This record gives sequence, structure tokens and C-alpha cells, in this order.
Amino acid sequence: MDAQDQIVISAFAVLSEADATPTAICEAIVRLGKPLDAAQIERTAPLIAKYLHHKNFLVQYQALWFVGCWGKLPQCLEEVMRAAREDNNVDNHPTQRDALVKS
Repeated sequence: MDAQDQIVISAFAVLSEADATPTAICEAIVRLGKPLDAAQIERTAPLIAKYLHHKNFLVQYQALWFVGCWGKLPQCLEEVMRAAREDNNVDNHPTQRDALVKS
């Protein structure tokens, strides 16, 4: 087993923990997406897609990047669009962004 295999196993272990912290979940998602490996992203996308509706917005963000941007997986497009429509965070709203820039 090489180092990348160990990283994948470790990330899966974190994602299977019911009490994993949002930080640990985010780190695990990133570990599964980097280095960019199309086959690995394809294999792990169903697991990561479950986090598109996580209560923590950073976990949602990482899941969105994984399946929508890194993976560009058409089979996840409907779920990515649903997550975007149901997102209650205004982090991408123009007035919110402008307020952040001015502060």
C-alpha cells in the first residue's frame, strides 16, 4: 500500500465517523480530491455528494467544489444545483460580497 492509498483510507475513515468535526470533514474531502485523479473523484463522488446539504457551510462548500468543480461530474449536476438553490448562506450575494470588500 502506497502513501496515497493510506491517505484515501484515512479520509474514508474520517467521513464514516458520525461525530467527525466540520474541519476534519473538510480536510478529508480535500484529501480525496487532491491530487486530482479523475478515477478517484468518480469513485468517491457519491459519498462526497452527501455533504452538499451538511449543516456546516464550509463542508457544503468543499463538497460543492469536489463534485461540481474538481470532478465536473454530470451525474451530480442536479444535486449540485439543488444544493445551490437551497443554500441559505448569502456569501455569494453581491451586496454581501461588497460589504466584505469595504470592511
